[in-house]
Amino acid sequence: MNTKNTTKLELLRFLIIGSINTLFSYSLFCFFIAIKTPHVLAISLAYVCGVTFNFQTIGRFVFKSHNNRLIFKFTLVYLLLYVINLGTIELTNHFIANWYLSGGITSIFCAAISFILNKYWVFKKSC
Repeated sequence: MNTKNTTKLELLRFLIIGSINTLFSYSLFCFFIAIKTPHVLAISLAYVCGVTFNFQTIGRFVFKSHNNRLIFKFTLVYLLLYVINLGTIELTNHFIANWYLSGGITSIFCAAISFILNKYWVFKKSC
């Protein structure tokens, strides 16, 4: 299978698995907001809970990797995404004034960045 078709399949699997992962993390975020957790802590807790779950699902089902040593690179990507998420949700909420909607919009933006960084850095296949 050529690289273009591989990327298309990975993107399709990422959208499916990523949707599950996003729903998982976003549900946690909404839960924490609903119980009056400050939004920064809500984002932090959702990220911490999601990293291991997401590493396994993205690694195994999207990029067909069983290399658990990649968790360190994956965690660095998630730390970067955390900073981007935090800044973007603050900016978005400034204009929308709704933490739930801001979190949903930000999730889509961060998902795109996540695919690119995971495909081309974390789970990069050697040629």
